[in-house]
Amino acid sequence: MPSYFDSQGKSISLVKELAKGGEGTVWQTNRSGYLAKVYQKPSQEQITKLQLMIANPPQNPTAGQNHFAISWPTHLIKDNQGNWVGFLMPEIKNAKELVYVYHPTNRNKHAPAFNWYCLHIIALNLVSIIREIHNTNYVIGDISVKNILVNECSLVSLIDTDSFQVTNQAGNKVYRCLVGSEGFTPPELIGQNLSQLTQTRYHDRFRLAVIIHNLLFGNHPFMGIWTGLGNPPGQDESISQGHWPYGINSLLKPSRNTIPLTILHPELKKCFLKCFNDGHQSPTSRPSPEDWFNALQVAINDLVVCSTNKNHIYSQHSSSCCWCDRAQALSVDIFPSVRNPIAPQRIRVTSSNQAMLQQLQSQISTLQSDNKSLNNKLAQANTQLSTLQSNNQSLNNKLAQANTQLSTLQSDNKSLNQEIQKLQSENQSLNNQLAQVPQTSHPTTQLSQQVQRLNVIKKIAITSTIISTVIATAFAGLSFFQYQERNQMIKQIEQIRRQNNLPSGQWKLSSYSLESEWEKFVKILQGKKKTTPLSLELELENFGNIVTGKEPLIYSDLNHLIEKMQEKNRLSEDDIKTKQDEINKLAKEKEELEDKNNSLQSRINELEKYTYINFCNKTSYSTITAAFVYWDGTGLLSNGWYLVESGKCMEVRVAQNYHGNVYVYGMYNRGEREWGSGKYSFCVDMVDKFSISESDQVSCSESNQKRVAMSELSVSPGTKNWDFDSGISAVPPKKP
Repeated sequence: MPSYFDSQGKSISLVKELAKGGEGTVWQTNRSGYLAKVYQKPSQEQITKLQLMIANPPQNPTAGQNHFAISWPTHLIKDNQGNWVGFLMPEIKNAKELVYVYHPTNRNKHAPAFNWYCLHIIALNLVSIIREIHNTNYVIGDISVKNILVNECSLVSLIDTDSFQVTNQAGNKVYRCLVGSEGFTPPELIGQNLSQLTQTRYHDRFRLAVIIHNLLFGNHPFMGIWTGLGNPPGQDESISQGHWPYGINSLLKPSRNTIPLTILHPELKKCFLKCFNDGHQSPTSRPSPEDWFNALQVAINDLVVCSTNKNHIYSQHSSSCCWCDRAQALSVDIFPSVRNPIAPQRIRVTSSNQAMLQQLQSQISTLQSDNKSLNNKLAQANTQLSTLQSNNQSLNNKLAQANTQLSTLQSDNKSLNQEIQKLQSENQSLNNQLAQVPQTSHPTTQLSQQVQRLNVIKKIAITSTIISTVIATAFAGLSFFQYQERNQMIKQIEQIRRQNNLPSGQWKLSSYSLESEWEKFVKILQGKKKTTPLSLELELENFGNIVTGKEPLIYSDLNHLIEKMQEKNRLSEDDIKTKQDEINKLAKEKEELEDKNNSLQSRINELEKYTYINFCNKTSYSTITAAFVYWDGTGLLSNGWYLVESGKCMEVRVAQNYHGNVYVYGMYNRGEREWGSGKYSFCVDMVDKFSISESDQVSCSESNQKRVAMSELSVSPGTKNWDFDSGISAVPPKKP
């Protein structure tokens, strides 16, 4: 046999082969209470995944009861060449696969004492485990009845945990679950390649609901009588199409042997409908482990014992015992009478309730602070949005004003064209008159003097026409007095540009006067000035554009201004859309925080309404075994045994909204001495959880029963400390 070693170099011997699969072999080892799984050819990714799991295990909800709820990897093992080849994990002893407990035929053969109350407790234990797994950011992936074990006390254990989906702490690497079981795959994953999919806890929630249905009803939820055409679909096909007996428009109907959904407590019924109906289209609607835990707690507290068959446990919202009615109708009793049905243990909260409350309240305080910050951001974003909308409205008004000015210019341009045509006609007439004057070769004659004078008149007339046209039509054909209004309009356009941080236009005439330009032009005609002023050049260019049918320069400026204003308007609208997106995102974050806040507040309310005892061992004994009982209205009920070391405390949850006395009895040194010495004593079941019907008149007739005396403590909802010393005298229990 090859030699193997753990991560600390300590030797490990493989004693006996227990199971073998395609991936590896499970062995019993020389280390008591531990098994080894040795892979055939482990990849580096498998080893890295195991290292992450070992470094970050989930909390064991049954650690206080010395029970392994999860067979989690604890150490890597390597061969004699130093290669990592597998891992060690806790051994789950004296436990059966879940199918031997929930299936009626298997249960009657292998676990006949398990009644419906036990099945509720198993479901409660299971959801507690899955809650811890999800809280540590793991996804189970391949959860089925084969990798769930149950012992005779209804305590649950999960095995095959190395197939879980694991995500590293940075969140950038996912080690996926590569396998799945038929009938336990959620509809959205059926037919998908699991090696390419990152699963979520919402997928686990579907699998959890299927298992709880198996427990409480004895069969798979997607089974029934097919009422559609052709052969009935397979299990996965029914899941994919949403066919279950209580689905909307489902083609599967309950059979005669189907246990009706109505036997459940309404809170549990609501969870199933929410998972298989609402959750079919919306996986996030599926109940969480916390939802199931709360519903199961309510349902368990509502269970009653049948007066005819003590092994018949049913919900008291029903008018009669559903199991008696079923047995009479079908001649089959799936919970036949037994002598001593097991009263299973519940999972206890091992951490301090007050610490948990403080932690939850701290989280709520943080959420409220975050919510306040979000509200401030929303208010700021709304203010910015309002400013943008106001600026956008101002831009729209300016655009409307610019469009009005453009319309006016276009109208004036039409008048300009008419005046141009008139001037061209007058100019043509003058040319015709000049053409009729006779020509002579004697320039000194009176006629030649007239011709010369007419030529001068022509030049002056043409120049005067141009100048008068420039003056009369310099801006879209306006008069001299309107010319000043034109200049004022240009100044307004330039002012709009400056207000909106836009560059100046090419039509830059707002800084000169017509009188000064005329004086400059006269000097040019007289030869006293050689250059043409820039402003007049623009006037002449503008006139030339008009004569040739082109747009005046002011059109170009206005169009350019309008384009810039429209571009700025588009940018403003983009800013508004961006701000609106930010507001929507903040509103969504606020809604998520409010949901978390409500969930935490609900958790606080749940914790606050339970009654707890903080039991401290002040005796001189190293370890004591204590049991606590309380009055449930008909008798004394126990939550089972607790191991409490000397000088340490153990938190014990009693019941919901319980007011009254809690009694304790116990043993040390394997029961050689009992606490209390009062004349009143009670006969209790020393094996497991128990109940006491009335008083000390009950005889100890069973082999597992023993008469004990008890001490008491008055309690109410909340947590009360109980510093226990064996010297406290016992008092008889009294009905509250």
